[in-house]
Amino acid sequence: MEPMTDTDAPQAEAGRDGRGGDDVATPWTLADAIAEIRATAHGPHIGAFFDFDGTLIHGYSVFAFAQDRIAHRQVGAFEAFRAARVGIEYALGRVGYDGLIGLAADAWKGRPTAELEALGERVFRDVLSDRVYPEARALVGAHRAMGHTIAVTTSATYFQVAPIARALGIDEVVCQQLETEDGVLTGRVQQPMLWGPGKAIAARRFSFDHDVDFAASFFYADGDEDVALMAEIGRPRPTNPGKRLAATASERGWPVLRFASRGTPRLPVVARNVTGMLVATPLATTAAAAVGVWQRSRRGASNVATSLLPDIMLGLSSVQVEATGQDHLDALQSQASVVVVRQRSRIDAFVVAKVLRRDCHIVADRALAQDPVVGTIGRLFDIEFARGVDEADAERQRAYAALLEAGTSVVFLVGMIDRPDAPPGLRSGPARLAATAGVPIVPMAVLDSDSLVTRRPPVVRPGTIHVEVGAAIGVVGSDRAAIEQAGAAVCAALS
Repeated sequence: MEPMTDTDAPQAEAGRDGRGGDDVATPWTLADAIAEIRATAHGPHIGAFFDFDGTLIHGYSVFAFAQDRIAHRQVGAFEAFRAARVGIEYALGRVGYDGLIGLAADAWKGRPTAELEALGERVFRDVLSDRVYPEARALVGAHRAMGHTIAVTTSATYFQVAPIARALGIDEVVCQQLETEDGVLTGRVQQPMLWGPGKAIAARRFSFDHDVDFAASFFYADGDEDVALMAEIGRPRPTNPGKRLAATASERGWPVLRFASRGTPRLPVVARNVTGMLVATPLATTAAAAVGVWQRSRRGASNVATSLLPDIMLGLSSVQVEATGQDHLDALQSQASVVVVRQRSRIDAFVVAKVLRRDCHIVADRALAQDPVVGTIGRLFDIEFARGVDEADAERQRAYAALLEAGTSVVFLVGMIDRPDAPPGLRSGPARLAATAGVPIVPMAVLDSDSLVTRRPPVVRPGTIHVEVGAAIGVVGSDRAAIEQAGAAVCAALS
């Protein structure tokens, strides 16, 4: 179930090799780009080179690292003055990129590489993971499916890049190296510098060492300095390009990709989100309470909240939800089942509730309980926040079995939100529960909600979320082999 999130760019047709064509930059949608990847030859001789800042992530990672140092009071007055001076001179063209990277290297002088690696992991987890473009994830996933050799090719340092490369499943990193002695940074930069022509040389060397056909390979980048490599590689693909690169793309007819899923949202988007939260909660709560009193049924009240609240919140945020597998959904709504959902973002519980409408008990990871929106509003329509959502203890298993016996489906949200393209891992809890209760397991995948949702700022952008409802999977027997077989079948359906 590979996600395909379209951008708002208009459809256009590029030259056959992406080099010739009109005198205007050729805009492409993400769907165009993925179709092109799928039409290329399969195998590692095709390379896919990705720049880092502005291409894989929104913004510049160096600022996140600088903010971290400031927050931990690691920047003295002299260093702050020096950084400001170098920054101004760089902007005026008096200092080259080597001056900037030299400044960063000097700031890390004397620190063990292990400490910088831990810093990189922390900055990624706390800040940069939310800046990864879902569109870039989709491109990487498309190249991986074709067996292409994928490499991050950047002037950033390994400490900045490695955590995101791992999160995206990219094994190869061609980046700026810093000099070390006995595992400690010296404050000096290794040559050559991976900037402009230096990056092109490094990419060609990598291609030669890995038997990659440079003339048939892709390069995705945003920086004006990347024109050098764009001009040499077979398939230049400017991505969120700067002014000079965009002008060159216009001259040469290179197809241009622009991603809009990250960055500062427009004021109307923020306003719709705030309105949704303010309106949905009192309306759903009041309606649920009235039904609960009238029917004397907690489940009836929960069903009203489950139906109303996601409709209001997602509707006011201009989010549409489209489900495929209607026959499977009809069967699910007529019989209580264990539902395993591969989630991609923090709002997926609301998306699932909108699809199922009623008679469902949703179990989400306890970490989401701290989310100001999901944690607060989710409790209104019976979301349970639990540790290890797919491996319940015996007491919770009995409670879930009772719900299933009463006609309520139990829904487990599983998956790594920071790595939605990771293979779905599933322990034995859901399959064991299904075997105990004598009900099937239904796989469900929320495909592209991560393209609309950000944590910083915490907003949901307008768009369409697609949900795939799979066929019910029966658990034949209650022994370990049967349970493991059912779990493997669910994972396969969600892959």
